[in-house]
Amino acid sequence: MQKQILIITNKTDFTADFLIKRLYKRGIKFIRINTEDFPQKIHGTISINNNYNEIMLRSDSWEIIPDSINGIWYRRPLKPSISNIAKRDQVFIERESSEFLLNTWHLLYDKRWVNNPTSLIRAERKLVQLKIAADIGFTIPNTLVSNRYEDINSFINDNDHDIIVKPISHGDYDDGEYAIFTNSLTNKSYPVNRVSAELAPFIAQNRIDKIADIRVNVFGDTIFAFILQAKDEGKVLDWRKLDPNDIKYQLVEPPSEIANKIKKMVQKLSLNFCVFDFALSQTGEWVFLEINPNGQWAWLEQLTSIEMSDILIDLLLIAENKK
Repeated sequence: MQKQILIITNKTDFTADFLIKRLYKRGIKFIRINTEDFPQKIHGTISINNNYNEIMLRSDSWEIIPDSINGIWYRRPLKPSISNIAKRDQVFIERESSEFLLNTWHLLYDKRWVNNPTSLIRAERKLVQLKIAADIGFTIPNTLVSNRYEDINSFINDNDHDIIVKPISHGDYDDGEYAIFTNSLTNKSYPVNRVSAELAPFIAQNRIDKIADIRVNVFGDTIFAFILQAKDEGKVLDWRKLDPNDIKYQLVEPPSEIANKIKKMVQKLSLNFCVFDFALSQTGEWVFLEINPNGQWAWLEQLTSIEMSDILIDLLLIAENKK
């Protein structure tokens, strides 16, 4: 039986589309599961007894059994979706369907994952990232996470009223209609409104006086580090607010000390792939900001023509050293 790659994602995942084009060119077999199609367009069976275990997922166009899978790319799955039924029934069915899929993924623990869902849960926690980064020896910003008004004001004063604020989880707002990026909090926005501050905790950090951002894509032991700078030479707090075509990109070799720490952190988080974000300070120091264990990378390949797709595909084809 010829092995194939399993891609777990959703219908609107551009990065999955991008990689699949390369899989076709290389003649590599794959199956793509758009998890929002479960349970109406995808059906599953798990059979467990003392003598025999079976896992099976099927659609009208494909069939998956564990022995047919080599590597699994756990990309951007969405929760299962069902329509045209009563709301209370919908909530129950979608919850049960989500639990079925989660059990299915965990029963495939012995496969090559990029990345294993269990590892992702821990690796996505920004405060866990900062603690590990500090323990490893990365320079990190002074950080406070709080919704206590007095502590927030003390932190602002201690950092000369020059801080940035950002969400603890991600910036999607109003079902993805809007995005909340990193923003600065200066004298103009001080004092902080007590009611707003106490509604929800947020991350506050001292602002790094940076000359550029650094985006690091890690595929197994392979590192691609890009310096990102606005073409207009102006200082940009969050490069994600810019059009990608308004950014200059330069592939660089990270200092060996930084590269070793990157690999150590990836290993501690049990990841096979992730994206690091650093700020490059005025003194040339790499300041750790955060990692995204399921970050976007295809846009950089498109803009720079530096091929990373094959590295990821080869990683998924490796049967050994599973995580």
